[in-house]
Amino acid sequence: MKSVWTTASTKEKKPWGREIVWSTNAGTITGKILHLNKGHRTSLKFNNVKNETLFVLQGVIVATYSDEDFEKHNKFQSKKLKPGDCLNVQSCCPYRLKAIEDAVIVEIGDRVSGGVKRFHDDYGRELSTGAQNIIKASNASSRSTEKEDT
Repeated sequence: MKSVWTTASTKEKKPWGREIVWSTNAGTITGKILHLNKGHRTSLKFNNVKNETLFVLQGVIVATYSDEDFEKHNKFQSKKLKPGDCLNVQSCCPYRLKAIEDAVIVEIGDRVSGGVKRFHDDYGRELSTGAQNIIKASNASSRSTEKEDT
């Protein structure tokens, strides 16, 4: 039988800001509110099975991203996102967010977790294997967008 229930959110400090996380009991949908501090960025990563939609609520960010074949072609693109813009990320597609100004982003995923593969992190958090070549391409793309958009 279908029903209605409540759950509690959790808060977690991150080196780039903080996040508030909530999910269904079944783990089929998860939500986050990311508070990304100006000048900081998330790790370059992808989710093995989770698809995500990110909605910029406040602030301006640069999203750097690629498709699932990024390890073959090593090409990334970057786009400036402002309030009202969305970034839709399918599983196995890497991305990272950088705050041009303090930003609030709402993230909705189609499952709680399915494993994250992290390629680069500004804060010394553990990386997945095979990360070195991917870092160069994503950093170059991010720098060129910041110059174009400022």
